[in-house]
Amino acid sequence: MITLEEAKKRVRVEISKPDLHSPDMVLEIVDEATIEKKWGWVFFYDSVAHMRSGDIKDAIAGNAPIIVNRANGELVITGTAWPIEKYIEDYETRLLGGV
Repeated sequence: MITLEEAKKRVRVEISKPDLHSPDMVLEIVDEATIEKKWGWVFFYDSVAHMRSGDIKDAIAGNAPIIVNRANGELVITGTAWPIEKYIEDYETRLLGGV
């Protein structure tokens, strides 16, 4: 079982990996957007520059939310094609032994 702080550390490691398209961009978790579930959390993130400026030119594209399972620390990068609710529903189905 991991704590919220440990989950955030794992997400920070994931989002700090170099990006060839934006090597200088620094990303951070948007705490107020985090969704907590019985099984864990869904973390959203953005560029620090966009969080400070609010200017769309500083925003990142394709920043798929990350699910972290509190029982085993698993990270699942969702996607951007569907609303987050669909990715959560799919993840919960998987946890229950579905597809």
